[in-house]
Amino acid sequence: EQPKVVQDAAGVYLCTGVANDRPEYRCEEARRRIAWDGEAWIVRADWGAEGPRSQSGPAALLASEWDEMVVVGWSSSQRTYTASGLVPEMQPGNPSSTDPPFVGLLNPRSGGQAGDPILREAQRFPCFRRRFFDIVHVATKPKVMAVFRWELFQARAEAAAKMANGVD
Repeated sequence: EQPKVVQDAAGVYLCTGVANDRPEYRCEEARRRIAWDGEAWIVRADWGAEGPRSQSGPAALLASEWDEMVVVGWSSSQRTYTASGLVPEMQPGNPSSTDPPFVGLLNPRSGGQAGDPILREAQRFPCFRRRFFDIVHVATKPKVMAVFRWELFQARAEAAAKMANGVD
């Protein structure tokens, strides 16, 4: 007989689709899923039992309080630097690459602190390390603001070079 209540959210979850305008995730080894019910993320077992509800409000699932959970953002093959990485492999500075030039400005302490894991992951790879910035540091540290301005200038120059080469 199956338990009437799911005790935790532990497991590796793959994105399987969209429900209520949010991604829905499935944990195959534990036979349960996590979905947004309009108010909170909720764990539901395949046999109908309900489990814990997130307390993080409308924040992304990655910002939920469930530490024992691993969320995989996509199940299809993507170019990434590592098998477990969040950030895609990119060459935005290469004029013949179709990867767009970019600069990222994130606040790691707002929105359920969802920007923090992205900034930490970005620090691991040179392509992203120089292009992702903590908005608080940009606003309060003149040297960081100067670097941000330079990277923004560089991204615009990279975009112009790509357009001149006919890269979409």
